[in-house]
Amino acid sequence: MLTLTITDLEEERRVFLLPRVQAQGSFSFDFQFTHGGRHRVTALAEVDGESSTRQEKIIAVVPVEPAQIAVFRASFLFLGVIAGGMFVGYTSGRSGRRRAKRKRAQDDGNRRL
Repeated sequence: MLTLTITDLEEERRVFLLPRVQAQGSFSFDFQFTHGGRHRVTALAEVDGESSTRQEKIIAVVPVEPAQIAVFRASFLFLGVIAGGMFVGYTSGRSGRRRAKRKRAQDDGNRRL
């Protein structure tokens, strides 16, 4: 069983935790950070019948920015959701004003009788 922890040393907070994963022999992965700086990688290996092994390494991370197309898609999605919400709010407000106007007209008609 392997427990992996990555801690940002500048902000002193844990940015990644992989608790108790089964691993056969060796374990490798490619992790991309959007925030650069120094990070501490701690691995704790537990083997049945043996004492646990702990390794710790401090690494310098080069930040990776998302692809431009991903940024544009997210921006357009965000703007689309905002525009859709404004449209729904506008149309629901109009129908509410129409109902209120009809109700006032009906109440005025009932008062005259």
